[in-house]
Amino acid sequence: MVRSVNEELNELMENKGEVSDKKKEDRRDTSKDERRLKKKLFLDRVGYGFAATQFINILFSLTGASLFLIGFVNALKSSLSTVLSSFLKEYSKKGFISRRIITFSGLVFGFSFLFMALAVSIQSPALFAASLLLGSLGVVSYGDLFRQFINNEIKKQRFSLLLSKLAFSGIIITTISILLAGYLMDAIPITGELFELSVLGYELSFRLYGYLIAFEITALAFILSSYIISKLDINIKGSGEKVKNFFSEYTQNLSLNAKRVFSNKYLLVLSLASIILAVFYSVLNSFMGIHIYREYQHVFLGGFMNVAVMYGAALFLSFFAPIMTSKFRRALGLAPMFVFGSLLLALLPLVVVYNPFFPAVVTANVLSVFGASIIGSAQGLIANRLLNDADKSAFYISSGMLTVIPFLILVGVLVWLPSVIGLLALFEYLAYGVIVLLLPLYLLLVFWSTKTKL
Repeated sequence: MVRSVNEELNELMENKGEVSDKKKEDRRDTSKDERRLKKKLFLDRVGYGFAATQFINILFSLTGASLFLIGFVNALKSSLSTVLSSFLKEYSKKGFISRRIITFSGLVFGFSFLFMALAVSIQSPALFAASLLLGSLGVVSYGDLFRQFINNEIKKQRFSLLLSKLAFSGIIITTISILLAGYLMDAIPITGELFELSVLGYELSFRLYGYLIAFEITALAFILSSYIISKLDINIKGSGEKVKNFFSEYTQNLSLNAKRVFSNKYLLVLSLASIILAVFYSVLNSFMGIHIYREYQHVFLGGFMNVAVMYGAALFLSFFAPIMTSKFRRALGLAPMFVFGSLLLALLPLVVVYNPFFPAVVTANVLSVFGASIIGSAQGLIANRLLNDADKSAFYISSGMLTVIPFLILVGVLVWLPSVIGLLALFEYLAYGVIVLLLPLYLLLVFWSTKTKL
């Protein structure tokens, strides 16, 4: 029997209503996830700001740790992060990682700061080093796996607009957090301050520490952030099922990529340049905050606050670095970009040695950020000119893994030098070394790129 027109219209209206209800439900779910994501990103920005790398290194030195131990532990932390990050990126493409792993990693990272605070209070360099290394493993798992989830969702156009809006506000939040942490650590000194309270006729006394409050804020921020992740519907899926023999496949691919790197002169030179840059940044970041804290502790804004202003200003202005770099790229060629970028990189240690006026040091630190951005942009352009897709994949996936051992050896030698020649002499060697060693490699790549175009 043929259905009546009214029956068909009623069915169409019901189906339309169901589709509309489903769209509304999807919008509500997306809106709920967006609100959670905003809270999560806010907490992360606060956590990173209150436990900035330079504050961690200063507190590490206040446990009584030697400069060699601080520098080498930082290098070891970077190496472990590189190895784990490379492994997780490949595994997340082929395997299945639930939000439980991300949540657990965030909790490990958060609680590591409580143990670092304990290490400062009991003057234990060993506990501080162990907590720092454990926290680095947690933050890599936490950060990389969540980033993989975000990348997947951006492909679905769920959060791309939201993340673009939060980029600048995230930098502002982190900058403010760095300044607040610096103020807090100076206001309540490293020796602590005794507070007394009267509660129901009882006199209570306790000692507060600025660094302890800052690290507790960091720990709480990441613990709450991990809790929010546990409420998100996150499952990172690649090809489907877990790969049974992934580790053997991974090492085999790493070996193949290593052969590709050593048999390709472009890849080899790019890898050497990467090692030099990594060593420069590792040593400089390990010691520069400590030097600023010690040398300017009783001038300008105070010990921790000087460090906070120096690195907070660089972080805030780093948002504009890509804009400036794009203008340089249009106005200059590759060779001038590499020359200018390398000179800006070396500016910070040179100013610290030859013109240690604090405002000049702050300015040099900001300019070094722009130098890093210029070199990164120029290196990307040169890689596109000289490498095919397979070579670029081999470089970006495996170069970090392949350079771990020479990186540790070079850093080990350099962080030993301050005990012999002093920090200022080391900064001077770093400045001239990055120019003398890095610049010729980049100019050689530029020369090869011009030959390939002829």
